[in-house]
Formats: sequence, C-alpha cells, structure tokens
Amino acid sequence: MRSAASRLLHALVLSTALIGTTMTPAVAATLTPTSKQTAAGEACETPTPSPTATATAIPPSTLTPSETPAPTSTAASSDICATALALANVTTDPAPSATTPALSDLASSPRPTASAKTPEPTSGSTPESTPTEESSADEISPDEESTLTSEVHRAAASSKAVQCYGSSSLNYICNGALPGALSGWSVVNNSDGGMNSTAIAVTAGVYQLYLGKNVTIPASGSVQLGLPQGMPTSETGLGRVFMDAQIAGISGKLVHQPEVGDPSKTWVFTRDSPGTKTNVSTWTPIHSLDKPRPGVTSIFWVGSNNLGDPAQVKADTTRLVNLHKSTSSAPYYVVQVPPAYGGDEHPNAANRKNINAWILSTYGQRTIPLADYLANGALQDAGLVPTLEDRNSIARGVNPRALWMSVGDLTHMNSTGYAVAAKYLASFVRDGNTYSAAIKRFDATSTFNVAVNGPRVTVSGHAFDHSDLYQSINVGITVDGAWNATFADLPSRNLYAYGVPGRHGYSMTLSLAPGAHKICTVAVGFGAGQHHYPPCKTVHIEASAAPVGDVAIANGNNSRLKQFYGWTYAPGDHRLNLPVAIIVDGKWHHVTPARDPSSYLSGVKGNHAFWSEAAFSPGKHTMCAVAIESPSNMTGLGCKDFVIK
Repeated sequence: MRSAASRLLHALVLSTALIGTTMTPAVAATLTPTSKQTAAGEACETPTPSPTATATAIPPSTLTPSETPAPTSTAASSDICATALALANVTTDPAPSATTPALSDLASSPRPTASAKTPEPTSGSTPESTPTEESSADEISPDEESTLTSEVHRAAASSKAVQCYGSSSLNYICNGALPGALSGWSVVNNSDGGMNSTAIAVTAGVYQLYLGKNVTIPASGSVQLGLPQGMPTSETGLGRVFMDAQIAGISGKLVHQPEVGDPSKTWVFTRDSPGTKTNVSTWTPIHSLDKPRPGVTSIFWVGSNNLGDPAQVKADTTRLVNLHKSTSSAPYYVVQVPPAYGGDEHPNAANRKNINAWILSTYGQRTIPLADYLANGALQDAGLVPTLEDRNSIARGVNPRALWMSVGDLTHMNSTGYAVAAKYLASFVRDGNTYSAAIKRFDATSTFNVAVNGPRVTVSGHAFDHSDLYQSINVGITVDGAWNATFADLPSRNLYAYGVPGRHGYSMTLSLAPGAHKICTVAVGFGAGQHHYPPCKTVHIEASAAPVGDVAIANGNNSRLKQFYGWTYAPGDHRLNLPVAIIVDGKWHHVTPARDPSSYLSGVKGNHAFWSEAAFSPGKHTMCAVAIESPSNMTGLGCKDFVIK
C-alpha cells in the first residue's frame, strides 16, 4: 500500500483544488474528460445525458483483444559510471563486447476495444468533497481532475522520479529504503504485497476494468463493487489486487483479497475523501491512477507470486513495458526475480531461471541482475563478512542467510537486505548502471607476474572473486599448454588498501628447459561472473652451464654400511642447493640435498656439500651420483664400485 505521506499529499492537493487550484495545461491535456486515453490508447468520447437521469455507462460493443499502440519513443541510454580497481602490475583483459538484445515489443494486453462512454456533468453539480443530496455522475469534474495533481503525480514533470511496479519485496524497498538511496528523487510506489504479475498489470492500467453491476458509491467510506467486467483472467487466477482507482470521477483505493476467504473483502472500493453519494452504472470504467506517468522512470519486479506460470509472467511483463514506453520517454528497468519460496530444490526454481533468462534476452541492458547480486557482492556492500551459513545458502540457491527475513521466510529480506537492494536499484535509476557493467562486477580478478632465474621460472600474483572477497580461489597456470594448479591463499595485505580483504596471493616455481615458453594463467571464479584470463606471457630460458661436482665413497661404522659424500653446485646460480640422486646397481636408491657447509670451495658462495649413508647386502655393487639443476640440466658426478663381505 502507499505511504501515509503520499496519501496526505493527495488530500492536501484535493483541498487546494476545492478553493480554486487550476491544473497546468500539460496535466489537463492528459486528463481532459472529453478525450481520455484508455490503457489501449482509445479515446473515450463523452455524450451528455439528461440532467435528471441516473448516469448510465454504455457497454463496449465488443470485448475482443486489441493491440497496445507501438511505443512513441525509446528511452535514451544513460552514461555508464564504472569503477576500476588499480592494482600494481595488473594486466587485465579488454572489457568483453556485450551484445545488447533488442527491446522487442511483443503482443500487448487483451482489453475491450471501446471504452465505456461517460456523461458530462450537469451545470448544478457540486464538488465531490462537499456532502450534499444524492447525485449521479460518471464524469470527472474540473475540481475532481485536480485531485490527480498530487505531489507524486506532479513528479512526472521531473526527470528525478521513479515509479515501482511489483509485489511485497518491491513494496518494502520503494516504501522504505529507496527514497533514502535516491535522495532528491520522488518515489511513486505502486507495489503491494501478494500480487501476481497479472494483478500488477491491472494495477498499472494495462488491463481496463469496468463495473460489472450498478453501484452506489456512498458519500464516505466503502462499497463492494462485485466482479468487474474486462477481467484478463479468472478471479482465482488474478489473486489479490491493491490499486489506486477512480470511478465516475471519485478517487479511492480498490482492494481485492480473495485469499482471506471473506466475501466482504473482495472488490472493495474505499473513497479517499468524503463527497457526494453517487449512483454509477454497469460498464463504467474503473480507471487506474497507478498508470506509468510521463517522464518518470519505471522499475518492474514481476512474477514472484506466479512463478508456476512463466508464460503469463512474460506476457504481463511485456505489456507493462510496452505501456511504459507508450507513455514515458524515461528509462525503464526489469528486475530479474531473486529466489522465492526455496532454493534450487524448489519446483519453481527452473521456472524462475527461465523467466530471468527471458528478461535478459528481451530487455538486455535494461535488466537489473538483482538475483545474482544478492549472492555475489551484496554482503560486502552491506559491510558483512560471509559466514558458512551464508555460503551454504548461496550454494543451495537461496539468498544469503544474513539477509533473510526469518528462518521460515526464504522470499523476503530483512532491513539490511532491502537497504542494500535499494542502493543497487538506485545505481541503475540514478547512476546509469547497465546489465553489462553490473555483471562485470561479479567477475574474478587476477594479476600475473613472471620472474626468471636461470631455468627456474616463478609465476606469482593475486586472484580473487568479487562474489566473496573472503574466499580464496584456484589459479590455473599453463606452460606450453601443460596444466598446473595452485591456490591463491597466501597473505595479500597489500590489497587491503583497495578494499579487498582475505588471502589472495599465489606463487609457483617451475623448472623449464632452455628455449621459449608460453605461460598463461586463469583465475577460477565460483560465483555468477566469469573467470579471469590475463594476457599470456612468453619467457626465454637461456641454456645454463651444467652442474659441477665430485663424489667419493667411504666405509661406515660396520661392514654393511657405505657412506657417499661430495659437493656440487650450479655455475649459473650459486644460491641453489642442488639435489643429488644416488643410483645403486642401475636403480634409483635415494636423493640427498647438497646443502652442507662447503667452505673449501674457493669463490663459491653458499653451502653445497652432501653426505648420506646406506646399508647393502653382501656382494659387488656400483654407486653413481647425479647432480640435478633441472630436468634438462643434469651432471653425472661419477660412479664408484664397492664390495660388501
């Protein structure tokens, strides 16, 4: 339902109208009683009845569907505001070229082809707000017209205005956090709880309803209208409706709540303010006062309450967008539906994903990927650290646990969730965010550095996924197409200054043969975005001098033991402690590192001596030692024969 503030403004404007307020020509032109646009764009001509007769609306001649007029203008694209993360030594791919799907105009809503005709007011008509004798009128008087020029309606003349069409979640946002997120903007909330896509379309004026019987609207209070004519679906299929409406020039709230099981709660019209008791006839139009306003941006979040019928959700969304485009040159945005009622295990999960894929293919850059955002970055924006419960919830296909309304409610969010969602919607409405720019934020990011030291190549950098900055990710490294994998979980405090917490460093050292080698990396993302592939790099490994060294053999403490000792080093890099392979009788026996003190090696820095001991069976044996710098650079240090008695 609408906020108390908006209703107060409406009442204040009504009071002003009754003491002489006149409408601007632009507003008057849209509300003139003699040529009024229906939802189908048809003119309603106004015959004049007998002054003494009860007003009788003439029913439409047919009830066949008619086409929505083609849009008269296309919303202009807004500037895209993008933020780049400046990291030292970061090499990133160029932004992928995004193909924006055409904003197709699909079939529009079925509705009567002619609007009910309404009589002119009599010369002695009394302003609605003044209780008088019973009168009959279907026409909107000049004073009654001015009741439509409330503050929220006049917001249509401003580019800083947005109108919301949805059910409970959008109602929470647009009646709560969005006005704060859009400071200086007018927010017109046409959303209410429990409405399915068709009810939302009815509220927006996509489908024109008419009185199904003669009704007397009392001077104040409510009246039950009965089942309207022009219903786009069955009463059961329509579900609940909350709608600002006008009947015979009388403004009020139309509420239909069949789910409560109380017949007195169905099709109840409550007038906004006291006025004249008025008899209204069958086929009098029930005009929506929630139609898209000219010059106002629209947000459509449709389908949460009828995910079981994707075709209807798509049809209603199409008609809502077409209606906006026919009345407003301001942008519109269609929200991809977040998880509702359950995760991937829910029967309607596949339908929701189908609807969201259709929204993207149909509306392209006008798509708001809220469903993905809530699981990929919303917690960070809310200042929260993801917990195991949050991650398990996301993996299950529902919103993060920290954003739930309650344990038993997986559809609605708490105040934190709605606040961060409101800011996200504002980034589109105010800042010109687009789908392509928005999903780019979900991508993994990585840096890639290469250091060559002789035959050894160290690949290092940072890698993280924006979906959860506290979670480390895998990094793949290929050398000439051969795959190697590591984990980016080393300390990365240098990223804290850029707002990136967690541990995201990685490093891997490889020994390569002389020659050219192509090295590529990939940061393996896990959320809604893409993996990151920095440009590959080519390194050249120079042939290095073979290791040098020597080996000797000595007796151990008993007759079965033999000791092997010696020294070896790499001429190209004295810092290396080379491994020495001991081969006995032609078979691999063991490896010992050359890292013991070797001060006797003049001019050679570091420790390069080795020593090992092993027991052998009686008989003649041959021991050989091999110093290894890399798989392609090894030196045999010599072979020694020995006998065990």
